[in-house]
Amino acid sequence: MGIIDYRLTAKLGDEGFNNRLVTLNQGESKAVILYRDAQGTLNSLSFKESNLPQVFDHQIQIVNLTPDFFDIDFYFVRQDETIESAEYLVAGLDYEESRSITLPSDFYELIAVFDDSNDTQVLLDRTELIGINEEVNYIITVEKTDDSDTGFKISILD
Repeated sequence: MGIIDYRLTAKLGDEGFNNRLVTLNQGESKAVILYRDAQGTLNSLSFKESNLPQVFDHQIQIVNLTPDFFDIDFYFVRQDETIESAEYLVAGLDYEESRSITLPSDFYELIAVFDDSNDTQVLLDRTELIGINEEVNYIITVEKTDDSDTGFKISILD
């Protein structure tokens, strides 16, 4: 019973897609993110999720859903840190790319920035301090929105 292939079909309003393939190996868990791509078309990303107990350390999956910026840096900043001293970061995340990082249980402010053509850091979004301490798989996205001052927002899915 080792590998199972699934067909993924999604529809949102009048648009959607058919026959996306998602393959699961035995004992594997995958998350699927549905989003609108740079052309506004419904699209999907899938990635493996950890199925290990996450009591003290947590595997976090970070996804860049912002077609405007490549090489976004995500900082996980504790109360006594700044982005310059932050011990945990995911650097250079491209559009439609996902990466994982393992964080110890703690409180973190999430900060998403990119370097412009003058090597100046530009803030896309930041969160309040949040506790990463539940036994769940966290997925963090940055995406375009009309609901913030910067035009971008960080979303935390657990």
